[in-house]
Amino acid sequence: MELAERLKHEREERKMSQSFVAKELNIPIQLLSSWELGKSNPDLEMIQLLSEFYNFSIDELLNNTPPKKATALFLDSISKMASEDIIELLILGIGLPIIIFAIFF
Repeated sequence: MELAERLKHEREERKMSQSFVAKELNIPIQLLSSWELGKSNPDLEMIQLLSEFYNFSIDELLNNTPPKKATALFLDSISKMASEDIIELLILGIGLPIIIFAIFF
């Protein structure tokens, strides 16, 4: 998927209008439209903002690779963790909220 197609696809996938995205990025709607039509390309600063706004890496944005879903990223990072770290994560993620709940209620 080319950059123009990716930008339009990501915006439409999130059910956002061009005017909303342009306002959030503090750019003219005509500029966003020109990017989505492939008439021009965003500069490096805007590419960084776009990757943050749409929540995927610059590499995914520019290299025609599909963006990874949060679940896939999470599972990938867990698969690389040591078992002790996974246990600690579970204790913090499950045990700590139960303890806090028990204390306050």
